[in-house]
Parts: sequence; C-alpha cells; structure tokens
Amino acid sequence: MIKRFIGLFSGFALIAGILGGFLVTIGSYENLASNKPFIVCSSLEQLRDFNLQRANYDARIEQGDNPVLVLASSELNTYLSKSYTASFWTDHNYGMDIMAEGYAHICSLWDAIAVGAFDKREITNNKVVIIPSMQWFMEGTKYSNDVLNETFSKGAYDEFLKNEDISEDTKIAVSEKLDSYEFKYPTITTPLPQKMSMTLETIDTFAADAASSVRLRCAILNAPKNDGKLIVSNSEKTLSQAIPTSRFGSPEEPDWTAIQQDALEYAKSRASNNDLFLDKWVYDNAYEDWLKSAKKWKVDDNKVLNESEIEDFELFIKVCKESGIEPLVILIPSNDLLYDQSAYTIKYRNMYYDTMRNLCDANKVKLADFSDYSASTYFLRDNTHPSNYGWSLINEQIYNDYCGPIATAFHA
Repeated sequence: MIKRFIGLFSGFALIAGILGGFLVTIGSYENLASNKPFIVCSSLEQLRDFNLQRANYDARIEQGDNPVLVLASSELNTYLSKSYTASFWTDHNYGMDIMAEGYAHICSLWDAIAVGAFDKREITNNKVVIIPSMQWFMEGTKYSNDVLNETFSKGAYDEFLKNEDISEDTKIAVSEKLDSYEFKYPTITTPLPQKMSMTLETIDTFAADAASSVRLRCAILNAPKNDGKLIVSNSEKTLSQAIPTSRFGSPEEPDWTAIQQDALEYAKSRASNNDLFLDKWVYDNAYEDWLKSAKKWKVDDNKVLNESEIEDFELFIKVCKESGIEPLVILIPSNDLLYDQSAYTIKYRNMYYDTMRNLCDANKVKLADFSDYSASTYFLRDNTHPSNYGWSLINEQIYNDYCGPIATAFHA
C-alpha cells in the first residue's frame, strides 16, 4: 500500500509539474472561456468541474449575456429544440439568457451545493430557477448512492464551504448528508478513521479529476468556430462556443402568444402517431421499456416519499435564504396516462405535489405550478420531460421572474 501511495504521489507530482504552466496561462479556464464561454447544456464531466462552470458564467456576465442559473436534472440535457430553454434564449435577444446547470440524476443536495458555490463570487440578480423531478422524491424511484457519487462536484463543494454567507450549521448539515449517502469524498464531518481509510481512493479521484480538467481544456481549444451562430446539434450540444451575435443589440419583448401557439402546434405534430400524447420518437423507441420498468415499481403506503430528499430540498431553500438568493421553483407535471399504469397513481403523485407546494408556501418561495397539466395538454414529450410547448410555458415563467412580475400558470 505504501509503495502504491508513493507511486501515485510521484506520478501526480510529475504530471502537475509538466502541466502547471499550461493550466495557469493559455490553458486557464478564465482565458479559454473569454473566447468560447457558452455551453448550451453541459456534459456530466463539464458539470463536475466547477472551475469551468464558474469561468463560463463569469465570461458570459462580463460580455453582457445576462444569464440566470437554471438548475434541474435530465430536463436540461435530453432534448434540444427551438423551445429547449438554453437554445431558445441564446437564439434571441430578450434581455436575458440562461445557464443550464443540470444533468440526469442530479438532485436537491447537488443543487444546494451549487447555489452556495456560485454565490461565493455572486449570482447575477440574486435569482435562480430550479426544476425538481418527482422521481427524486418518490421512495420507489429514488436514485441510488452510486449514482449520487457520479454527479458530485468536489470543486463546487469546496467553494460552498468557503462561502461566508452560509452558516456553519448549514455547512455541517450538508456535509453530514453527503456522509450519509456514503460519498467517496471526505467532508468536514467525515470521521477521521473513515478519512484515513479513504486516502488512496481520494488520491485516485484527485488524479482522475486533474486528467479530466486537462481533457476539458483541450476540448475548448479544439472547439470549432461558430461564426456568430448557435451550435445545437445533438452531437455537439456540449461544445463551448462564442456567444452568438443574435444575443446583442436592443432587446425585444417576446410574443408569448405566438411563441406558445407555434410550440403547441409542433408538439401536436410530434405526437400524431399515438393516443398517449407522447413524442413520436419516445413512443417508438422508449415507451415500452419505460412501461416494463414502471410496472415493477412498488409503493409502501407508510413510506411513499423519500424523507431524505425532502430534507435536501429544504437545505437547498436554506442555502438560498442564507445567501440572499431568490429561487423560483418550477413544478412540472407527470404524464397521467403513463403513471396511472404504474403503482404511482394520482393519489401518490398528489402527495408529492402537495408536499412541494407546502414547502414553498412555508418558506415563502415563488412557485410556478404546472402540476395539473394532463398529458392531453401536450406539456410533456414523455413521462416527465417538457415538450416544446412545455418549455415555452416554462420560459415565460423564467422571463417574468427575471425581467418582471411572475405570470400565473395557465392551461392550453
């Protein structure tokens, strides 16, 4: 074990010495992001590197892009289209843009840490948007600890701990929750014997993160020029790129009626081959597998909701309040025609929605509530991800919260 430790340390020291000059000069994130700051939606590797995320955010602010942080999970990485929130804002000049901070399996505790990390060096307008997923909160569909380990950002956690706006009690509470999820990274509350036993794994992880950082910097250096146009093709959705020229000049006011009518017609055309109101690709390629999996779900009436995830969401709210950040919670629906075929009938889904409403009400948090949109409204493209039409409604809420009074959610 000692030989392995010495070998790992020596190897890492050599790599660090060779790459040190590159990382602090031409290869620094600050330098790279100044030319290519924009990421339509991040890969998991990009999201785990908080220094990259912060450099992108700072560069966009400095260049007048005016981004608002939007936190979610797979809602932000599964479907690129004209109404998908990152491409919608970046393709127009409505006086604001968004920075998509999310990936599949990311949930409330990650969001709490991310807000605290970003706030250490300021969040523009002191506002964030969060789109919780019902799957996080249901005991029968909650992600495993292994998945939570995959999404964790040590860089974000370190910045979170340095944020003087956040109380020590909250830092301890967040760290204890990380320990309870059996994270592979030691925290400020990890017992010393456990930290000692994690030493080799920590070194391995540190080396892997360093290699990832170099890889990400090289990817930015080699990213193609976008010549003032937004690149949104699926194969290139994680590319860093210059902010499109369409973002600048005198901002226009969005015509939400026209935008949403166009998005609704498109959503209808995409769902024309089935009576479940599913996007045709989802119906043809994913629906049957989803249903087979959903049929296996079981519900314990004594433990419908995951209490730990509710605590994590409350920690997210607490971090926002201590940091002076105003969150907007977007409560999205679930496809009733799909979920009614599973154990999670409307009775249990309403328990989740009522819980979220009560949490927001008790903490005086703004809520845009779309939970009662049925499948027939075309709000969703699958079981839980927004369609073009759903995104168009969400985009209006984000705009009104960031640029004016929040609008009231409405039905088609």
